[in-house]
Amino acid sequence: MAQAIKCGDKFFRPEAPATIWNVERVIDMPGLPQHAEIVAYGLRTKTMLLSETALLDHRMWKTYGESAA
Repeated sequence: MAQAIKCGDKFFRPEAPATIWNVERVIDMPGLPQHAEIVAYGLRTKTMLLSETALLDHRMWKTYGESAA
């Protein structure tokens, strides 16, 4: 199965479009959906681990270059 997300992909939350999150690594865990470690760099580096399903839900996340509306 082809990965829907890959390292280097960029995302943002519609309510905070100034913060860009970068996929640092993709994690495969047996019995669970694929996950991505995403990092936002800035004054404070922030890190999250999200399932591919959550990250690709356009109600919560948009791919960088997509309209925030």
